[in-house]
Amino acid sequence: MKNSGQKNLKSTLIILFSLLSLLATSSDIPSANQSSSFRFIVLGDSRPIFPGAPQAYPFKMMLDEINLIYPDFVVNVGDLIVGYMCPEKEVRRQYEDYLLTIKRCLMPYYNVVGNHEVAGEKGEELYEEYLGRLYYSFDYEGSHFIVLDTDINQEIGKRGDTGKLGEKQYKWFKDDLKANKDKENIFVFMHKPMYSDEDKRESCWSDLGERDKVHELFKKYKVKAVFAGDIHIYKKMKIDGIDYYISGGGGAEQDWKESDGMCIYHYLLVYVKGEKVEVKVVTPLHLWAEFYPDNTGSHNKVTANIYCPARYLLPLRIGGLRFVMPKLLDNEEYRISGKARILRIERNSNNTNTVFVSTILPSTIGLGQSPITVELVRKGKE
Repeated sequence: MKNSGQKNLKSTLIILFSLLSLLATSSDIPSANQSSSFRFIVLGDSRPIFPGAPQAYPFKMMLDEINLIYPDFVVNVGDLIVGYMCPEKEVRRQYEDYLLTIKRCLMPYYNVVGNHEVAGEKGEELYEEYLGRLYYSFDYEGSHFIVLDTDINQEIGKRGDTGKLGEKQYKWFKDDLKANKDKENIFVFMHKPMYSDEDKRESCWSDLGERDKVHELFKKYKVKAVFAGDIHIYKKMKIDGIDYYISGGGGAEQDWKESDGMCIYHYLLVYVKGEKVEVKVVTPLHLWAEFYPDNTGSHNKVTANIYCPARYLLPLRIGGLRFVMPKLLDNEEYRISGKARILRIERNSNNTNTVFVSTILPSTIGLGQSPITVELVRKGKE
């Protein structure tokens, strides 16, 4: 009987331990109603200033900074090329240069068609050939994202800057909103702002009646935020509880005009946590990393100094710090300093590895303060 009791006790303990282990494991798995948390970038009007010019230098700087931040994805709200007055051959060159430029972006990258894209020869046709659909939607972490074309051409038989959605797209958009009404958040992206930065009664849309119908849909389906470009400033407006953003500071010439919006190169960093959304306006040249002695895969010990003199941006999670290190032998490992952590390791073709590292830039750093230092070492396992 004693042995039987011990066996029963042992079995009970095993079952109890298994249940505790299962609970501990399942706590790391988000439940169906657990709020999601992610970040994305919005920028717009990144095009070159004139035909024949390469993609704008400020735009390239922004992409490098965005890679360091490493959000979940990026959305460009249009005017990606010059387009206007350009023959097909030149339009193709502009698209090829644009695609080459955005290859440097490490995250998923979504495009919105702008008036400059449809204004060149074979406007809509070449956009679809190089960049895909003119309007579409996608889901991410329980939220829904809708991309609209505010300059339809083919449906109305007019080329260039039209400022319309048209009946076909409007119906698709209405049905898409209805089908996704239960998503945690709905975000909409377009090129032409629905409301003027100077007078809310005016619009970049040519059909104000269509604009008002779309706004009513936003109200009905509780759209969280609408992002547009076209005007080369930053401006935020809240209309009937909906946040409308104009973000046209992605690299093209800036609109130095009388406006209460900001006329400055910028991009938007959007934080989403459940139904809470926070948008930060980021100006370039406020975030960079320097590596010592160099970051070429030649050294077993590399130090990165991360600078961020813009206090308005802090604290900030950096997820795209990349070290190029010598390939590991069987008895070696990479060790990271401080509170930083290694996210993943990718093998390169030249006997090196790219080591992705994340860290937090606290609100205590800023102009005149020391940088955040992260050290990565290749050494033998202990």
